[in-house]
Amino acid sequence: MKKKSLVCLVAVVVLLLCCGMFLRFGSPRIKIVGTSAVFSKTQIKDAMDIVEMQLSENSAVSSIIDIRFNEAKSGKRLDGWRSGQQIGVTQENSIVVFADFFTSKDSGAFNPNDLYTGFGFTLQMQKDGHWNMVEGGAGYP
Repeated sequence: MKKKSLVCLVAVVVLLLCCGMFLRFGSPRIKIVGTSAVFSKTQIKDAMDIVEMQLSENSAVSSIIDIRFNEAKSGKRLDGWRSGQQIGVTQENSIVVFADFFTSKDSGAFNPNDLYTGFGFTLQMQKDGHWNMVEGGAGYP
């Protein structure tokens, strides 16, 4: 009987620790990698990693829900860049990655304790094959 009680106690402690980690660090980050006629899946994932790193390092962001790439939405956003005369940003060398995330209670420029959806990050491929963040986020419907 003692063995069953000990196993149950250990299971409860593990469950509580897992719940605590979930509450502290937020939901798991989901990356949705779409297809592209221009960039490989590895290149898209590399761009998503940069966005994830920027959001993770931002104290205003409490948890990241997902990070995703959709070529049609990216192209629409990049068309807006071209109409704004942004130098060097084209659909052939740039990508827009979108993210959904929750903000913290002390979120600075963001609304505190709010959900941001479709927040776009524009990255440009450099000649050495690495991504450079051109725009660090803007809402996009």
